[in-house]
Amino acid sequence: QSLTQSMNLSEILRDQDIALCAAQGKVEEIANTDINQVVANFHNQSYPVTGLTPPAGIANPLLVTATRLGTTNVYTINIVVSWREKNGRVFSIPLNTSLVAR
Repeated sequence: QSLTQSMNLSEILRDQDIALCAAQGKVEEIANTDINQVVANFHNQSYPVTGLTPPAGIANPLLVTATRLGTTNVYTINIVVSWREKNGRVFSIPLNTSLVAR
């Protein structure tokens, strides 16, 4: 039983690493996009993540919401990566950040 638990923990840790790398990569992609195109290109978009199985009812594990705060030059970026492990448990990792137009 402890071997199975160790294997499950190892899988969870591996998948968390995949999820964090995917979220960080998407933040970098967004940061390198023309600020005026961020909302149009990324808001409410989902993306596949190699190595992760999305939970039931979700097309892709990575979801982005991007919004501009009023008429300011500040944009909030929220990324959630959700996945389902082999044992059926669902995990999510959120990453929230802000971008300021220069």
